[in-house]
Amino acid sequence: MAGDAVSDEGLPLGAEIDAD
Repeated sequence: MAGDAVSDEGLPLGAEIDAD
């Protein structure tokens, strides 16, 4: 997953998504 992805709440996601 991209580290610059945005959650459904519009919050920027970082390591959590990047690790997945």
